[in-house]
Formats: sequence, structure tokens, C-alpha cells
Amino acid sequence: MGQLVTLAEIALREKLGALKRSEIKLLRCVAAGEPADYREHNKEKDDPDKKKDDPSNASEWGENRTLRAEIINWLCTNKKASYYFTNSGVQIAGAKIIGRIDLSGAAMDYLFIVSHCYILQGIDISYARVNFLALDGSHIGHDGDPEAVAFLGDSLIVRGSVFFRDGAKFVGATRLLGAEIGGQLNCRGSSFINLASDAFNADQIIVKGSVFFSDGARFEGVTRLSGAKIGGQLTCSRSSFINPLDVAFGGDGMTVKGSVRFDGKALFEGETRLLDAKIGGELNCQTSSFINFTCLAFNGDRMTINGSVFLSDSAKFKGMISLCSAQIGSQLALDKGVFLNNGDKALNLQSVIVKNQLLLNKISDIKGDIVLTDGSVSTLKDDAEYWKNNNRIFLKGFTYKRIECDDDHKELLTAEARLQWLAFQEGFHPQTYDQLARAFRNMGQEREAQDVLIAKNRRKRKDMNRVLQIWDFLFDISTRYGYSMNRLFWTSIVFFIAGIFIFCIANDQGIMHFPSSTLHQADLEFNSVLYSLDTLLPIVDLNQEKYWVPVYQAESAWSQITYVYLPIQILMGWFLTTMLLAAITGLIRQE
Repeated sequence: MGQLVTLAEIALREKLGALKRSEIKLLRCVAAGEPADYREHNKEKDDPDKKKDDPSNASEWGENRTLRAEIINWLCTNKKASYYFTNSGVQIAGAKIIGRIDLSGAAMDYLFIVSHCYILQGIDISYARVNFLALDGSHIGHDGDPEAVAFLGDSLIVRGSVFFRDGAKFVGATRLLGAEIGGQLNCRGSSFINLASDAFNADQIIVKGSVFFSDGARFEGVTRLSGAKIGGQLTCSRSSFINPLDVAFGGDGMTVKGSVRFDGKALFEGETRLLDAKIGGELNCQTSSFINFTCLAFNGDRMTINGSVFLSDSAKFKGMISLCSAQIGSQLALDKGVFLNNGDKALNLQSVIVKNQLLLNKISDIKGDIVLTDGSVSTLKDDAEYWKNNNRIFLKGFTYKRIECDDDHKELLTAEARLQWLAFQEGFHPQTYDQLARAFRNMGQEREAQDVLIAKNRRKRKDMNRVLQIWDFLFDISTRYGYSMNRLFWTSIVFFIAGIFIFCIANDQGIMHFPSSTLHQADLEFNSVLYSLDTLLPIVDLNQEKYWVPVYQAESAWSQITYVYLPIQILMGWFLTTMLLAAITGLIRQE
């Protein structure tokens, strides 16, 4: 009792005016190490829903539940008053607090708990130091003044955790810029409303534990965690982040040692930004919705994620997803997702690096361009739905080691099907064909790889002039660009045998003539086999073509046939030899 009198006397000496009974109760409870609980739910049996204790009904609370903020400010900052504190610190429940709680710069080595209270003009606890902070279930700020700062905690240091849980409501900005929290930051099930600007600004915050914006939490206005450092995980499951036409959630440059969970049917209306963020675990957006048709729905450019990224399993993105230059340590899963941004980019994965699989199979719906330019993945697993839906695909510079499909889409592991895939890309890029062929070879499908490279050369022919087109066509039909040398062999055999037959009959009919004056005809007998071989191979000399020539005889049909066929065989010999040399030297089989 002496402590009570002493603490009350100190308050009176500080010219705080006459103390209300509710304020005396607060002083008595602080000195006794007990919570100052003003709630009536234990007294009123006719109020099972506890409506009388709901801070939204604080206008009906009487003087017995009203505290002046001035008393709390004095209690927590006066050195003489602090002598009477116990380890329980200040604990207030169910009170209406008039005025602004101003504890800026205060050193509070104890608990500070203000739960289920109504604080009309907000709290300033910036640059303060406290062991533990809880505002569970409290309403802070005035609905009529949404532009005011409801909670100002810049550079606040909390040795333990910060709890804003259980339906707490903050009207106006909530700020924790540069704050340091030794435990967790828990905002489960609470509301932060400030559509005029920042709803929750915790840029550069350091949280050694986890951050929970989950389980029905609602943020109306910008939520900021730019540059934040979180020692555990960041969980935003089953919550709403609403700021249409602007940034709804901003985590640029933040570092999270654990995982980031945006799953559980969470709603992000406005841009979700994680530029340059670093995530030690996984990023999970399964079953949630990200909506921002005017700009980016999800912007994760240059992110680094050690685990997997799940934009899958009924996740809906209405607006562009951008993961440019992101680095993903495991897989990037988009299977069973919905991606809608008709008329613009739906998926922008330019320069993304995925160490394991990129899953583009079983996509529920996609409308918009798909950009994989300069990306790199280990395995591409897909089906035809995302590229047969009139979507443009950008594949230039995209690299992958293997292609996989589900068992019911194995037909997509053929050159024919994959060439249709390449046909959906904008423009002609030889590298995309080379990459596809390289993947087929990694999979042990050499024939499919050859078919892809042949298709590449045929596509290149369209951009040649007429002379080169003819020459390229002859390369194609003779050797399939060097991949079917048996064509060259059998073509040579056909001309060789035809030559033997034609020249043998010509010799029997006296058409072959020996005009040389230096050699006697008996010294060099005509041989149709050697003659056909000599005329077909320009790089050898068998002394047949040089000394024996057909004589044109107008009355002999076979003479005319021989006369016409001989230059054709000679030209074909030059052509076939050129094709052979070109294939050997690699002029045709360039990949």
C-alpha cells in the first residue's frame, strides 16, 4: 500500500492533475506487477460475444475504462516512477486512452503490453528500447484521420518479440523503419489501413525471428519491407494486401534466411515487388492471387532464392510476372497456375537461372507473351498448352540440358513437335535450333537432333538470294546437309551403273571414238566400267575420259543419248565430289 501512495504522490507532484479511479488502478497494478484489466467480459454473462469489450465500441466505455495518455507517458519515462516497476512492466487491457502515447526515446527494460484498447491519437515509441511489445486486439488511430501516423516505431529496439495480433486495427501509417526486434514480428489476423500512403512501413527493419503477416491479416495501402533482414521466415498466408494501381507489397532488397510464404489463398491487389531480394528457403505462392492489370502483378527481378519457387497449384496472376535475372537454386514451378496479361507479357523470365527444373506443364490458363530470352535451366518440363494458345514465345538465348514431358505427352519429345514450338517464337534465331538439337543429343536422340539442324538450314534458305537458294537446295537433296551421306553414295552408284550401261552400248554401236595420234587404239582398250568411273570422279585419271569421246551421229538415237548424258555425268561427278568434300570439311554440318 505504501508503494501505491508513493507512486500516486509522485504523480500528483508532477502536476498531472487529479487522478481518476481508473488511473489509480493502473498505478496500483503496475506497482503490484499485475495487468490493469478494464474489460467486462468476465462480469457480463449477457454478452457472450464480448461486444462490450470490442474497441470499436469504445465510445460506449465510461470513465471507469478511460485513461489519459499523459499518465502512461509519465509512468514509462519518469525515473522515480520506474523504481516501482516489476518485471511485469506495464500491462493494460480494455481501456480507452485519450491523447497520444509518446514514449519516443524511452528506455523501458520491461514488458509494454496494451491489448484490446482504443488509442485515439496513436503511439510514438520511436528510438525507444523495450523488452517486449504487444498491442494485441487494440484499435490505434482514428477512422476519420487515415493520413495520421497510427504507430511510429522508427529505430525502435525490442529485445523480445512484437505482437500486433488478434484483430488489432491500425488506422493511419504503421512505421518501424530501422527497428530491431530480437524475437518475432507477429501481425496475425490484424488490419493496417492507410490507402493514402504506407499502411505498414518497416524498411530496413531487423527481425531475428520470423515475421507473420498471416491468418486473415489485412493491409490497405503500401506494405514495405525494403532492405529488411529477417532471421526466420516471412509468412503472408491467408491474408490480403490491397493497394490498387500501385505497390501493394514492397520487399526490394530484403533478406530472409528462411522461406517466404505467400500461399494459402492470400490476395495481393497491386504490384508485389521483391527486387534484389534474397531468400534462403523457398518462395511459395500456391493458391494465392496477384492482381495488377495496369502494371506488374509480381516483380521479382534479380531475386536470389536458394530453394524452389512455386507459382503453381491454382495460383492466379492477373498482370505480368517478371523474374528477370533471378537465380533459383532448385526448381521454378508454374504448373497448374493461371497467368493472364493478354496483349502484353504474361511471363517475363528473361535471363533467369534455374538450377533444376522449369515446370511449364499442366498450366491451367495463360494469355500473353512468354519470354525466356537468355534464360538457363537444367530441365524444361512442359506440354503444348502454353504455346498452342496463340501466345508468342521468345526463346533467343534460352538454354536447357534436357526436355521432359508427362507420360501422356511423350509425343512432344520429337523433332516434329518441337519444331512447332520453335515456330511460335518471334523471328528466326538459329541459336534456338542449335540449343534444341543439343538437348536431344543429351537425351540420346541423335536422329531428332539431326532433323532439327536440317530444319534450321532449310529455314535459313528463305533469307538467301535465288542463286544461293538453288545451291542450298542441292545440298539438301543430295546429303540433307551432310547428315545423310548415304544419299550421296547411292546417287553416285546410280550414275555409275547408268554410265556403264550407256557407254557399253555406245561402244558396241561404234559411237565411242579414239582420236589420239600419240597412242594406238590397241594400246588403250575401251572399258565402260573405268570410263564411267573416270567421268564421275574428277579427282582421278584412269586414261579413259582423256582418250575416248563419243561421236555425234544424227541418225543414231543412242549417239544422241550418249552425247547428252556424258556432260550430265561429268557435272554430277563434280557436284557429288564437291558435296563430299564440303561434308568432310564441315561446311555443311555446322551446328
